[in-house]
Amino acid sequence: MKIMDVNKALFEISRGEWAFHVDSVSLWLPTAVNLIERNAIELPTTPESAGITFLNESGKAVSAMDVIEENTRQEVVAVVSAIGPMMKYSGLCTKGADSLINEMKLAMDLPAVKAVILNIDGPGGSVSAVSAFQEFQPQKTKPIVALVDLCASAHYWAACLISDHIMARNTISAEIGSVGVMVSFIDNREALKEKGYKVHEIFAPESEHKNKAFLLAREGKYDMIQEDYLSPSAKKFQADVRAARPNLIEEVGVLTGKTFKAELAEEYNMIDSIGNMGKAVERALLLAEISEVTNY
Repeated sequence: MKIMDVNKALFEISRGEWAFHVDSVSLWLPTAVNLIERNAIELPTTPESAGITFLNESGKAVSAMDVIEENTRQEVVAVVSAIGPMMKYSGLCTKGADSLINEMKLAMDLPAVKAVILNIDGPGGSVSAVSAFQEFQPQKTKPIVALVDLCASAHYWAACLISDHIMARNTISAEIGSVGVMVSFIDNREALKEKGYKVHEIFAPESEHKNKAFLLAREGKYDMIQEDYLSPSAKKFQADVRAARPNLIEEVGVLTGKTFKAELAEEYNMIDSIGNMGKAVERALLLAEISEVTNY
């Protein structure tokens, strides 16, 4: 495990604000605790995210070398995979938003690539990761189809920001939503005390509000951290979903944290369709044709 990877992960954990599906918090929280305490860790198993793959109109793989070196006359779709929890930076446990954006930028610079499929299967991640997709949004030059299995919280936020079409991959395991923001932290003062440590926190007289929200939350007073940190992010999340999904049906839970199976997500206009990789390729190439006519 590289020190730089650990440092990036610790930095993101310390920022503390997450758009994360709650079922996954219980899986990853013990890992975060062990990482912070510098204990040996066994990482939860998640599918590895491959690099970019390229598919032709029939859904068959095309050599990446041929696409990159412009040795193919086929029109292709690039597939970029976002699998597992998402952090802003790549390294420990996951491919970060930085790598995902770089892969999509590369794909859009290749003449043979007509569109991108963002293959999503993830529970969300750090709120800071979403900013990379917001920055990328005005830079994209080709259509993006989000093909989603689990697409929760930060992953759904990212899909709304940059996708021209969101397609559930199946009607069995696909879940969409979890529009919300949370923070989790562990009060380790008693544990440190039992080990003989006594922590002193001393602030300059001019710094009366420094870390105030966290210190109050540690005492069970959550108003400030909710008002100053969580609510602004949650409202921005909701606004971005509404902007991306103008026909959204705001049933109970749609914008307040529930997840929905594919059929309900489609009924509430949280997604555009239900399909599979083949259907996603078809949709991506159709959008590419339309974009060429309308000067995307």
